[in-house]
Amino acid sequence: MTAPTARTPAAIRREQRAWAAASIQRYYRNHRRKPSELYPSERFFLPEVLPRVDSCLDVGCAAGGFYPIMKSYNPRVRYTGVDINPDFVRAARRRYPAARFVEGDGVRFDTPANSHDLVHLSGVLHLNTGYAKMLKAAYRQARRFVLTDFRLTRGPAVRGTFPLDPARPALPYLVLNLKRWLAELRALRPAPARLVVRGYPHAPATGAVVPLKSVIVAFVLIEKGSGRSRTRVDVDVDAAPPADPAGRKS
Repeated sequence: MTAPTARTPAAIRREQRAWAAASIQRYYRNHRRKPSELYPSERFFLPEVLPRVDSCLDVGCAAGGFYPIMKSYNPRVRYTGVDINPDFVRAARRRYPAARFVEGDGVRFDTPANSHDLVHLSGVLHLNTGYAKMLKAAYRQARRFVLTDFRLTRGPAVRGTFPLDPARPALPYLVLNLKRWLAELRALRPAPARLVVRGYPHAPATGAVVPLKSVIVAFVLIEKGSGRSRTRVDVDVDAAPPADPAGRKS
């Protein structure tokens, strides 16, 4: 499914070692496994898109918690999870033996283009300096949709840090300029048929070291195109967060 992570640049491997912290491993083994645990931004598109697809590649799957979440919206979806951390992959395989989990960096895939109806990346790209390559790889793998989140600003782009464990290197915390980010999405090839962006202002993640009091937490649904028509763009970054499955609003 994915090429060995030994081929991943050493800088990215060092950067992503933060996820191996014992406290982070425990958290993802015990949380983020139910629809009620979705963040408000994740509810913009996921419940709507999942019933429309037959297969999903979940990049940055951690301990596999999105497998039961996705199955709750579409019991028939074929799920594959990918993570750069081997401890996460082993934990996911133990807990969810019916699903497929593989180790990989989210850039190099052995499967051909257009192999998965949906490629999903949540909480991944804004914490990875290789985000641009990962986005292009996800788009190549997707047959119909890419669903992913970013942190945005209307001002200049900012690179902060996000320390997860004092004993390990901090993750990057990337806040991209909204207009330049949209230009990056439009530049995907073949040109997307549609870009739908929904987001809202929010404080940066607790613990993030970044010189901003507010960022735009944005999810984008990228519908793959054939390159024969112009990309339709629908952006609302002041959207009200949707209600959770229990009817509460966040």
